[in-house]
Amino acid sequence: MKVLCIGNSSYDITIPVDNYPEENKKIHINHEVVECGGGSGSNAACLLASWGVDTTIASVIGNDLYGKKIKEEYLKYGVNTKYLIEKNDKT
Repeated sequence: MKVLCIGNSSYDITIPVDNYPEENKKIHINHEVVECGGGSGSNAACLLASWGVDTTIASVIGNDLYGKKIKEEYLKYGVNTKYLIEKNDKT
């Protein structure tokens, strides 16, 4: 079986806080920041590939630091990135 996942590729940055931040106030972070790829198409592609399914992603990423991290994560899981488009602009 081959699967083509079509959807968004994003990069999630989660910062746990003890309390909801107040407006116009600074807070100190006392927890570890968690970073990983995300997005519905991305999550499905990585999960299927990790199960050994021949999986390809069709999505658009930025040609920047986070786009590179997203692509590295796809390659780590064995997702085919043939249809992954890297764009330099915001459109």
